Amino acid sequence: MSIKQKLVLGAFLLATLPVLIAISVGSWMTSQAAHELLSEQARKQLVAVRDSKRMQIEDYFRHVQSQLETFAEDRMIVDAMRQFDFAYTRYADHAGVTERELKRMRQALARYYSEDFARRYTELNPRSQLDPAGLLGGGERLLALQSAYITDNPHALGEKQRLDAGAMGTQYDAIHQVYHPAIRSYMEKFGFYDIFLVNSESGEIVYSVLKEVDFATSMLDGPFADSGIGEVFRRASAAERPGFVAIRDFTPYTPSYEKPALFMATPIFNGAERIGVLVFQLPIDRINAV
Repeated sequence: MSIKQKLVLGAFLLATLPVLIAISVGSWMTSQAAHELLSEQARKQLVAVRDSKRMQIEDYFRHVQSQLETFAEDRMIVDAMRQFDFAYTRYADHAGVTERELKRMRQALARYYSEDFARRYTELNPRSQLDPAGLLGGGERLLALQSAYITDNPHALGEKQRLDAGAMGTQYDAIHQVYHPAIRSYMEKFGFYDIFLVNSESGEIVYSVLKEVDFATSMLDGPFADSGIGEVFRRASAAERPGFVAIRDFTPYTPSYEKPALFMATPIFNGAERIGVLVFQLPIDRINAV
């Protein structure tokens, strides 16, 4: 290459290189600006979605809280609480349970806890250890009621709520046949996991829809007293006026095979007298859906 050609090439490079650099820098700056703009738009969109979902969840909880308060004031629930409570305390006597029958009930329940319940529990929680014997506690009343509505219930595990009344023909069974279909329908219609009526003095669950292994246990000294339902019960049972609502956030719950459960509870009043506690158990599915 001659000197003239080299000078021409050098002059060309000196003239075009700044332009190329300027174009490259400009393109990079434009790309960065576009990237930052898109990032900011995406961030704002995510924030808007987050706020929208938060409002949906907050509205859902407010709605459930209103349902809980309204249901506790419903005359049907007030009457159901009074009648279940009365018949519950006399169930073993009304059923005419003998010592021999109690022995059979205890053995049948022990098998249910160690076989049916434990098998399902292990399927859903393969890494967890379960002590079935530690879950079965209580006296004649618990044995008689859990036998009638769990082990002697002809419906399969997970479908015990389909039984409208036990076969013993007691006053409790008659009351259960009156109120259970309506409460079960309410639970299913609004997507709750379970509904409980609890004696405000003893803490015993005198009624539940699903009849899981917490049925007829005490929220004061029973095997699940330290769980979320025990906490909300104690707070609600201490309330001196209607309208108080206790809430315990989602935590694993053993009777429901460690599925995360949220509990809401409110006292049930008959006039000025507190006669029990109404508890809703909420599944996490509705929150996950949002």
